Amino acid sequence: MLRRFPLSWTVAALSLASLLVILSAPAQYFGRQHDDVLFVIATQALSYGSYRLFTSPGMPPLTIVTPGFPAVLMPVHWLAGDWPAAYQAFCALVLAACPWLAWLWLRRRLDPSSALFCALLLATSPLTLSQSGTVMPEGIYLALFCLWLLVEEHRSLDRWPGPLLLALTQVRPAGFSALPAAVAGSLLARRWKEAALRLAWPAAGAAAWFLWCRAQSSRPHEIFEWSVTFQEGAVARVEEVVWSNLQYYLGSLGSCFLPAALGSSLAALVLGSVLGLLAALGAGRAMAKDRACKEAWALGAAGLMHAFWGWQYERYLIPLIPLLLWAGAKALGRFSGGFLGLLLGLQLIFHGADFLKPGAWSEPELKRTYAWIRENTDPSDVLASLLYARDGYYALRPNVAVPSTENSSELARALRLRQARLVLWQEQLDLGLTGAGSALSRRIDQVGEQLKDGRRFKLLFADPREKSSVYEVL
Repeated sequence: MLRRFPLSWTVAALSLASLLVILSAPAQYFGRQHDDVLFVIATQALSYGSYRLFTSPGMPPLTIVTPGFPAVLMPVHWLAGDWPAAYQAFCALVLAACPWLAWLWLRRRLDPSSALFCALLLATSPLTLSQSGTVMPEGIYLALFCLWLLVEEHRSLDRWPGPLLLALTQVRPAGFSALPAAVAGSLLARRWKEAALRLAWPAAGAAAWFLWCRAQSSRPHEIFEWSVTFQEGAVARVEEVVWSNLQYYLGSLGSCFLPAALGSSLAALVLGSVLGLLAALGAGRAMAKDRACKEAWALGAAGLMHAFWGWQYERYLIPLIPLLLWAGAKALGRFSGGFLGLLLGLQLIFHGADFLKPGAWSEPELKRTYAWIRENTDPSDVLASLLYARDGYYALRPNVAVPSTENSSELARALRLRQARLVLWQEQLDLGLTGAGSALSRRIDQVGEQLKDGRRFKLLFADPREKSSVYEVL
């Protein structure tokens, strides 16, 4: 165990780390995630009193976005309207506050040096810095999660866990993975009423959302995403999804402490696997002492969820970083401070300054294609694409999603029904799909081939450098 740092040193270190998060923003251009545009649209829709996708013909209901995160963004909309930089600044500030909240929680669980190093590792992680300023819910989710853990330690605040669990599940549906942690203690102690009251808040929110979606003749988007992952030979592909996700997340974790050139190497996977095993060992030790350990339950449930989920993004790891570090520290005991300090040093050496300069995603990769669409098509032309909200935002066109069909004739008919005249296609688009285990990835490949049917679609524009094409529906 390292010696206790003076409080002034701790405050200074956390302040510098938070400043690094802020200075890294925006790490990506607005729209890079696609969902970030949808979140701003949903925020505007809430303010209009009609939760609909007003950028698409017919304004379909926004069943693809739970209203929790847009509700959090409402004050930004009231102050700044639809100015993207304001949303980016807000999300950067929230993310910069997360190391402080994590430290407030961790200092009750670990020795002072380990708690501080964990908070600093969170703030300076390339996973965190690469998302600074992106209008995505991981930052606010992590802040709410840390607040929930802090509230759970104070009996005088026993009315707050339920509302916080509601917020967690509405801001980010992945928040349902926190529910086992929330009720484990009550169930193990057979306090059934207490467990039911804790679950009542998120259950009511989920029921209200499901019923609203059903009233719109739809279903929550997460149900679609889950089903499409495992259809067409589901059982045989489960292990493919799990193995692909394990490789991806463990490799991403290990890459934080290696040079960028080794980010996708076997060394990153091996190091990530070692860190993952340490976390599993630490969580197991914590549960051996306290079967209701909330942190261990939360880490285990989140790990299982992401192992089977058909989408994989590095940002999914951000809310898990404090839990993984806490569990690793538990495994190492009195050696945790030195080990975490070593990881912090490696992370700063290899990645500390990476995000203080423009990165690969500082501007839209299809900017020439967007310019062509703006200059050569009518403003009323409806644009269909895979990332329709992003592409419509930059092309200044109403937009719809490209449907999935069996053949080119059905695709053209479906696009006409959606009033789409143009189709924007981007080759090698990274949608975060989990390898070959996703039926959706195969469907997308089929659409790309169907667009080459000259009887149904006419090629209007192609940019080999941007690997993009614009087709007209005939």
